Amino acid sequence: MLLASCIVGASIEANLVDRIRARFFKPKSPWEDVSTELMSQMASESIRGLGEPRRRDLLVPAVGRKSNIEEAIRRQLVPDPPYALPYGCLAYGLAHANRIIPSVESTTALRRIGRTLCDDDGNLKLGTPLLVEYALAGWLLLELSEIDQEPRYLKAAGQLAELYLSSYPKSSHGTLGYMREYPEQLLVDSVGLLCPFLVRYGIASNDQAATNLGVRQLTTFLENGCDPTSGIPWHAYATTRKGGFGASDWARGSGWLALGLAEVVTYLPANHPVRSILIAHWSKLAATLIAKQRDDGLWNWALHIPSASPDTSASAMIALSIQKGITLKIFPESYFQSVRKATAGIARCTNAKGVVTQALYDCQGVGHYPAGFGPSPYAQGFALAAFSLVVTTDR
Repeated sequence: MLLASCIVGASIEANLVDRIRARFFKPKSPWEDVSTELMSQMASESIRGLGEPRRRDLLVPAVGRKSNIEEAIRRQLVPDPPYALPYGCLAYGLAHANRIIPSVESTTALRRIGRTLCDDDGNLKLGTPLLVEYALAGWLLLELSEIDQEPRYLKAAGQLAELYLSSYPKSSHGTLGYMREYPEQLLVDSVGLLCPFLVRYGIASNDQAATNLGVRQLTTFLENGCDPTSGIPWHAYATTRKGGFGASDWARGSGWLALGLAEVVTYLPANHPVRSILIAHWSKLAATLIAKQRDDGLWNWALHIPSASPDTSASAMIALSIQKGITLKIFPESYFQSVRKATAGIARCTNAKGVVTQALYDCQGVGHYPAGFGPSPYAQGFALAAFSLVVTTDR
């Protein structure tokens, strides 16, 4: 049963078989560092992933565990809709790469996804029930609004923001739970997904309610779901109990928090009263994470366990956040050494096709962490975004 389904907490490592395989049977990667050639390969694979809803290596978790087999079968029969999280991650990375190295292929792929999200009049095309993860699709609508200067994208983004504001179940703190059926539980994932969209939209359209909700979601989690000394988040907290729960060292959770902080600080005006508070926590978190970085540049999936296996998805998100902080001149330039180590480490985990491997599989719930590693839209999208910023800095 252990090999079929491994449920672990903060102090239990992922499956021993995967650790042995990762240590002694590592596939050779042709990449030693970030390059425009590597980025081109990664972008091509991301475009393919966006266009092929049954694409196994990027959009379906690798099989080999009971839960992953069931998920793979489900997604083969009923592919995720275009506004689901896997597509949002790939589009996020492709959009960042397209800012640095514009290409017709990337722009066309992003517009194609955009057309599935809204019609020509800007009416949002979204399934029900509304989920927090759909906010990443909203982020793409805002990106397309800037690329094409078409009002329909901003209109559709506004409709999505209004749905979160008016119809999504809220907690007693006025925040949005990751799962509609548990509004009092705030997961760290929601900070990286929801807050950037709401704040970016709110600032772009002068919608104070959207901005306020995004800021409240973030600051409430910082107050209730993080270790005050290190800045490291718990996986979740509930308004009905004191303290966080789930893993206190889940690296991807730190990645979601770091990314949410980076995006929100980017879009908030310099004189916003909460911005300095966010910067202080972001700085504390970045310093803690850099101190926990491995010699190969990556971060362990469980930050407090030295023997834990590395996770490229968390590493990509953390590196991306740190580089955004350097770009904003919030973090010292010396932090770039950490970013370069991380992106080189991720490059060495990328296969010849441009698919990033060694990403922790998707969680099955708070405190339920998977037992294996492989390709993932989290790693693919956020690594491509991080590589884009590094290539810009290297120039």
